[in-house]
Amino acid sequence: MMRSKINFQILIATMHRENFDFLYAMFPHHSLIDLDIIVVNQTTSNTILSSERPTIKVINSFERGLSKSRNLALQHATSDWCLIADDDLVYLKDFEKQIENGFTTFPNSGLIVFQVESKKHCLHREYPEKSILQLNAFQKLNICSVEMLINRRIIYNKVVFNEYFGLGSQFFNSGEECVFINDIEVKTNKSISFYKEIIVQHPSLSTGNKYGGSKWYFNKGGVFTKVFPKSFHLWMLIQILFDIKQGKMKINTIFKVYKEMIIGSVTLGKINQ
Repeated sequence: MMRSKINFQILIATMHRENFDFLYAMFPHHSLIDLDIIVVNQTTSNTILSSERPTIKVINSFERGLSKSRNLALQHATSDWCLIADDDLVYLKDFEKQIENGFTTFPNSGLIVFQVESKKHCLHREYPEKSILQLNAFQKLNICSVEMLINRRIIYNKVVFNEYFGLGSQFFNSGEECVFINDIEVKTNKSISFYKEIIVQHPSLSTGNKYGGSKWYFNKGGVFTKVFPKSFHLWMLIQILFDIKQGKMKINTIFKVYKEMIIGSVTLGKINQ
């Protein structure tokens, strides 16, 4: 069997695919033979993706939900390190070298965060000024899934993506990253690290909800309650104060916003009963 030339796996979530055209767009600087890819294709029986390539494994799933897709990919993974990916990314020419540098620098971390840029070569968000072994609570709240390299050796049989959260969930359609990261720390006692290198371009990072919308705050209420069960009211207040300071929320909407977060919190409580 032909082996890839990298020692980590790339876990890609996609939908309704029948061919590998999207992979060529994702990796314009690489040969697919040199990569180790697992594709979870959420689809129907009429649209099936198949692979005869030794370095590309395909799982066709008839379920819905991004977290379900991530978990299915992790179940089929065999590498110690797994890079989370979406199907609209474009990986940089030397991304695999930066990934390997990252896990060589932080071999015992539960998860390593890398930088993402837009097509205009602007960083997706504000990142720490240098590589860090352990991110703080505020830094961890901003992590998105396509920045994440998972130490599967450490999380195996201990941590999965919570399927109540994430795009396509019937409850909270964002926040799966925060919950997943928190579970890694709680269940493995391992660091969440940051390696200061750009690995990928993303055209339009989004949770599917408009920032500041009712659903966005509802999701935040659920996430804060899950991640900070003893202090979620404090984190709701911090979010409100931050949004006011940043001009993303008007003072006269405070009670409405707080109510939406409380509804999210109560919803999570009902689910967990």
